[in-house]
Amino acid sequence: MRDDQAFIEVLLAPKGVVFWLVTIAVCIAAATIFLMNARHRDLIDDALRVAAREHVPDSPAEGPPQTGIFDVCREEMAELLRHKALATPERLWCYDKGYLDVFIATASSQLTATGRNALKHYISPTLVWNDVAFAFALAISVALVALGMAPWLPWKPWTDHLMLFFALMGLLYGLADVAEDWKLAAVLDKTGPVDAADANTANLLTRIKLVTICLSGIGGLAFLLLQVVAGFWRSPVFVKIAKGSALLAGISKIRLAVGAVHGKAHHRSVGRNGKFGGQGLAHECLAGF
Repeated sequence: MRDDQAFIEVLLAPKGVVFWLVTIAVCIAAATIFLMNARHRDLIDDALRVAAREHVPDSPAEGPPQTGIFDVCREEMAELLRHKALATPERLWCYDKGYLDVFIATASSQLTATGRNALKHYISPTLVWNDVAFAFALAISVALVALGMAPWLPWKPWTDHLMLFFALMGLLYGLADVAEDWKLAAVLDKTGPVDAADANTANLLTRIKLVTICLSGIGGLAFLLLQVVAGFWRSPVFVKIAKGSALLAGISKIRLAVGAVHGKAHHRSVGRNGKFGGQGLAHECLAGF
């Protein structure tokens, strides 16, 4: 009992600079992996929307909206497909053998914008290893942030207990998410119909993942923030900024190249004429601007 109490006291003790540097590094890694994987998820979502155009009349150019987190719980599959595009199963509270069979059939028949099979693209690299790495990094981030904040919060010992709970839920989220990724990858990569027990196991892991990330508090807020950042990342405003930055960089490179050519030509001219007086030196200085 004393050993357990001593261990908890160590966890809740004030942290040093190294701890916070490691915490910041892990948080940056989690955010980077999430934004990198957002591109892969967008490619898969686009392919699923294209497939949905065939059975959703009068859908917009980008395709119908995707299935929401609770839609499969409320509607029959046939009715759902009349007005929604499929969503990847890890985003849904309810899915079963029937949904996964339809998802496999649809995704395997579509290509992403990069020319890859959408189902294969979802299995790898989206689930394994990108989402596995993100789940691991986010879980560690939640635990470190919670334990790091604990010494500075008022209302002891309640806030200590709360931060320990957040840290525990963050770690459980990581385990559930990694297990879900591996289970879904194994189920979706098989030939033939999905086994009902495998589908139910995957769905249970998804629900545990969703519940634990919400209960972790910090993890839920971090995930929402990353969704906002990813939305801005995709927005036309950011695309214009990125294009503008690329254009400015291109203009700068052209100016440097032209300046280098001009400088070489001038050096050759000066060498031939032997003009190294005051005027020649002034011209050399101004050529650099």
